Amino acid sequence: MLPSGVIPFVTPARSRCDGYHILDPGHSYKIVAGSIPECALTEGIISLRCAHLPARFSNPVLSRQPHVLLAEDDPVLRSIVQRWLTRWGYDTITAADGQEAWQILCQKNSPKLVLLDWSMPSMNGVDLCRRLRDNQPDYYPYVLMITARNNKEDVAHALESGADDYLAKPFDAPELKARLAVADRMINLQDDLIAIREEFRLQATKDPLTGLFNRAAFEDLLGRELSRGVRTHSPTGLLALDVDRFKMVNDTWGHAAGDKVLTEIGRRLKSNVRPYDWVSRQGGEEFCIALPNCSEAEVAPRAEWIRLAIANEPICIGGTSLQVTVSVGAVVTIPDETVSASELIAVADIALYRAKNAGRNCAVLCGICPSELITRRGPLASRCGGCKHVEACLIREIPWSGGETMNIASGDGDEKFTSSTRGPGVEPAPQCLLPLSG
Repeated sequence: MLPSGVIPFVTPARSRCDGYHILDPGHSYKIVAGSIPECALTEGIISLRCAHLPARFSNPVLSRQPHVLLAEDDPVLRSIVQRWLTRWGYDTITAADGQEAWQILCQKNSPKLVLLDWSMPSMNGVDLCRRLRDNQPDYYPYVLMITARNNKEDVAHALESGADDYLAKPFDAPELKARLAVADRMINLQDDLIAIREEFRLQATKDPLTGLFNRAAFEDLLGRELSRGVRTHSPTGLLALDVDRFKMVNDTWGHAAGDKVLTEIGRRLKSNVRPYDWVSRQGGEEFCIALPNCSEAEVAPRAEWIRLAIANEPICIGGTSLQVTVSVGAVVTIPDETVSASELIAVADIALYRAKNAGRNCAVLCGICPSELITRRGPLASRCGGCKHVEACLIREIPWSGGETMNIASGDGDEKFTSSTRGPGVEPAPQCLLPLSG
């Protein structure tokens, strides 16, 4: 008596049952006859009463079988074992000697399960296993050593060389299948551990609220980019952004509304940069954007472009539209300039501080070489005398993520932007900025 949801299927022109369909809302799993006892279905080992079936079952006969490398110099035994593996659902690659097996294992996405004969030409199984362990690939392949040697000393020698299991010849199909079931469990466990590790790694580098890089990850990425810029003689731009009067948003609308504002700002920042630019939330209402291979002439309009992307469109919170603006501080390295990530961020903060003092909702570019500014004495904020508004930019077009372009035009530094659009029907916010005097 089969439980509800398990339906036998019969191949046309045959009278026997070839297997079962396990039905679940939105899914259908096909289990080949013989791969699992019927009593297992009846006793509920496969539970159809769960809220959902997992993507990969812990039982190896239901899991997607891993790729297997079969390294065996005996063509007869190699053919027999290959047929067994194919029958059991394994995707098998064969090798006739140790050197051929090593070349396969050195390839990308090499097999996770290795059946390795001890005595092979070119390179024996023990030497191959040692080389594999010494190589330390990102993924740990499970090695099952197969050999006619069955004394205790040989077993210990094979395991010490890096083998995970040992199978003495001659062996039959049930014994090999049982050993492979153990290997499948170990491989599945390793896959789960790698997935958990990657999830933790992702959590360690991303801000949980906005999904942007956090401060530590961003400084690491920026440091790498600065080193690359020195090697390739290319400049690197950096924008430091701060949401204007954000405390007022939290005090008036609550912290939940403040979180929604930060999330929306993060989304707009991410959608207004190139795919290879990096956006981070430094903490609170502060953000940073790294712009690889960007000169001062390119960073300045980009800073204004991003400011307008925030200021031109209100953020809707619970049916209420909030007009939110940001102040932007920009800095650009020069080719061959050696400066650390933390130093460059500190210089961008100076420009941001000047933008705040200028009345907020503006962008200010630090016009002094960052490395020169760092070497000056005194408090960092008092060393800069070269900050300037981005109103001195030349006319240029910046691509918009939606396919539109934004035209920025300005005059000698004290004139307003004459044109700035972000798609149809959207005009820039008015500007009331005066040039800074150091």
